[in-house]
Amino acid sequence: MLEDGRHFGSIRSVDTQAGTLRFDLAYLLTGDAANQAAAEHGDEVPVPNDIYIVNDNPKLRTLPISPDLEVWIIDPKRCCDLVRGKVAPFLAAFATRHHPWDARYQGRQAPYWITVRDGSVVRIEVQYLP
Repeated sequence: MLEDGRHFGSIRSVDTQAGTLRFDLAYLLTGDAANQAAAEHGDEVPVPNDIYIVNDNPKLRTLPISPDLEVWIIDPKRCCDLVRGKVAPFLAAFATRHHPWDARYQGRQAPYWITVRDGSVVRIEVQYLP
């Protein structure tokens, strides 16, 4: 479980039959925090593009998906603002391993922000990475 709120990480899989997803919690750091974490992990400092992702815990969390789920994606034709996406093709993208770089739905290839409310995922937003 995850506490209510907004969390960064990777969606590892989606089970549309069960209405759940498996989420790998991580931390998206910028600025001094990114450089400090990179140095602690023995990685390049300063970090490229002022972004560093920390994922030291291998635990996956299975979370229910709200029937009112909102999906926000990056439209490759209008980079890099978020636009409202369609839930069904978004979830279906997780059944495929590789997607073209300009696909609307990236499945496991993209990092995400999820919003949890009352224990269920109510919103998913793609995180743009340069």
